[in-house]
Order: sequence, then structure tokens, then C-alpha cells
Amino acid sequence: MVTTPAVKQQAPPVVAKTATSVPVTAISKAVVKAGGAVTGQLRCSIIWNDGAYDDTDFDLHCFTPNGAIYFGRKQFDGGMLDVDIMRPQKDVPAVENIVFSGDKPLAPGTYYFFVNVYRTGLSRINGFSGEIEVAGKVYSFHYRERNINKRGDIPIAKIRFSPARGFEITQIGEVWRKKS
Repeated sequence: MVTTPAVKQQAPPVVAKTATSVPVTAISKAVVKAGGAVTGQLRCSIIWNDGAYDDTDFDLHCFTPNGAIYFGRKQFDGGMLDVDIMRPQKDVPAVENIVFSGDKPLAPGTYYFFVNVYRTGLSRINGFSGEIEVAGKVYSFHYRERNINKRGDIPIAKIRFSPARGFEITQIGEVWRKKS
């Protein structure tokens, strides 16, 4: 069993001003174009290479209550990494997408999403953006930090799920505080 990494400081919950009830965004359109699914109970997507060319390999990961979803195990615990771009092409937005479609009930517990900088490239220029969709509400984030020139993990969010209480989103990491 994989345990969720400890987070020393939790940020406040996501505020409603960044949510929309219509999950049709530039990111979700790029995910669909790349062959991914955007409907379900829970989704996290990232996009990069959508401006100047950026050949970085960002990898989206999710620790579920019972294990992990990542490039080495693309399906687990009802979730699926259905788009995994390793080599971005010029003039084509690169996306990664993890979706819990709802075919299987979500396991109660914490879902921890983060981006792993697997291979650095030109990300010193661009960074990435993304969105979390929970029960039809879309929350956007941006990570435009300059000089992403080393491998490592960038925390995105913890999402707690309980059948009785629903979803609770906790922001962590710098992605929610960066301006695009």
C-alpha cells in the first residue's frame, strides 16, 4: 500500500470564484483531442507546450487511498491515466489526464495529485497549467515558475472523499498561488 506523503502546511480550501459548472475548457478540449476522457466523478489534467515550444516531460501522478496511478501503473482504484505525453511536439499542446470515470465507486479516503518533473527541457520558459474537476466543478491552477531545471515533485492538491460528506479539496503547493 502506498501512503500519502505528509504535508506540513495545508492551505485553505479552493474558493468558488475559480469554479464553473460547465467543464468545457481549453484544457478539457485538448485532453479529448489527445484521446482522453473528461467526464467522471474526479479528474485532474495538466497542459504545457501550449505557447512557446517546451520539450519537458511532466508526469501527472495520483496517490489514491489504496495505491498509485502514474506512468508505471496507468489504471488503479477506479482511476486511469489515459493520456501520457512523453515527447511534446512543436505546435501541439501536451496534456496528461487522470480521470475517475464513475464506473467503479470511489474509495473513501484521500487522493493526492502531484506533477513529477521526469525530464527537464525548455520548461524554464513555460511551466504548466491544469485543472481539477470534482463533481462537475472545475478549478484551475497555474505553475509558471521560471527555471524548472531539475527533477522533482510539484504538489497540486489533496482531495478527501467520503460517501456521506462528498468531496473536500485542500490546496497545497505553489500552483494555486502563481499568477499566469
